[in-house]
Amino acid sequence: MDASSTTPAFSLEKAERLSKQLFPAYDKASDLTLKIQSLQTRRVQLLDVDSSFVRVPTSMAYMMLVTNGLHKEVETFLFNIGAHVQLLIGEVKESDAIVQEMERAKISEKVRIVQQGGMLPPDDQYGDWEYDDDDGVGRGFSNIVNIDAVINAEKAKGIELKEKINFNATVDKLLRGHMSEFAVKAKMTDVEFDQWNRDSDLCLYTNTPLSTARPQMNAWFVKKFYEAVHEEEVEWNRVKDIIWEIEGKEAAALADLAIKEPYVATCFTCKKQGHVDRDCKQVDIVEENGLNNEGKYAHLAHRGERLDRSKPKFCTTCSKAGHVEEYCPVTHREEAKENDCTYCRRDGHRADTCWRKHPELRREYLQKRKAFCDSCFKAGHYRDACTAVRVTYKHGVRPLRA
Repeated sequence: MDASSTTPAFSLEKAERLSKQLFPAYDKASDLTLKIQSLQTRRVQLLDVDSSFVRVPTSMAYMMLVTNGLHKEVETFLFNIGAHVQLLIGEVKESDAIVQEMERAKISEKVRIVQQGGMLPPDDQYGDWEYDDDDGVGRGFSNIVNIDAVINAEKAKGIELKEKINFNATVDKLLRGHMSEFAVKAKMTDVEFDQWNRDSDLCLYTNTPLSTARPQMNAWFVKKFYEAVHEEEVEWNRVKDIIWEIEGKEAAALADLAIKEPYVATCFTCKKQGHVDRDCKQVDIVEENGLNNEGKYAHLAHRGERLDRSKPKFCTTCSKAGHVEEYCPVTHREEAKENDCTYCRRDGHRADTCWRKHPELRREYLQKRKAFCDSCFKAGHYRDACTAVRVTYKHGVRPLRA
């Protein structure tokens, strides 16, 4: 699989998606700016057309109502910006307080180490010095290392919070600038002008000029954007590794299941390869008493033909007819009654042991069958291994081979 084909492509669509995801306030401010500029264009056009009227025309009155509705939407957004900035300012104060407290704790640990006769390394080398954790000086070094970790984390958090505050303050300043421009170009008066002329020289929450705040905001944009892209790529690579691992396991499993050599059929009846049991020429004949497994006397019958039910049964255990030794009531008292299958209508077994009714017994049944030659009609070998000589009309006298 080509790695380049699986990496998410960097595109304008992706940039817009990340921008809306990371900077929703900026996206909302851009939408409000477009509304303000559109309304500004329409009101300026009405000023040129209706300059001869002394009273406010109907069209201008309607646009003033639209302007009032947009003003409420803008004010709501600015209020939310202010509330969010106040929360961020509170978090910055908490972070600064933690840093100050950790600095005091660090100084206390340094004083304690010196009082115990220890030496103090430079501030940036505490983690590199070798010391014994069991003594007081070693524990003091360890505490300082942990304190430095907390301080660095809180300082990084404070920097991130201040960048967020600058972002919100810059968005607020940009939107207020568009509001004031709208008020001037639309030639608003009285209360309406006071509502829209909200611009100031500095950003409202940071007291920094826009020329300084905006480059900082753009730099924060770039940093957060590439952090998000990196996180997406890391997550994508993690998912890709999982997919490859699963595909590798599936491929290995399929390779283990693959047949490495040509399949050779094995017969469950004769235990030989080259054919299956349904094609086996072996006929199960009891060689000792000349009876087949169904209790019939052996007779000429090819595989698949129905055996003659008129042949009597004979038991070599009790020397009596009517059953075979497998079902003799002398050795198997539970077999005192006649053995006749009500399922296949054959003798020598019952329906509960009939493999035709219970396919799971077929293998056991076939394994018990013995070799039988349909050439000399004797048990112990097959026709293709028979040495008996028969007269054939085509070839005369010769050993018969399959």
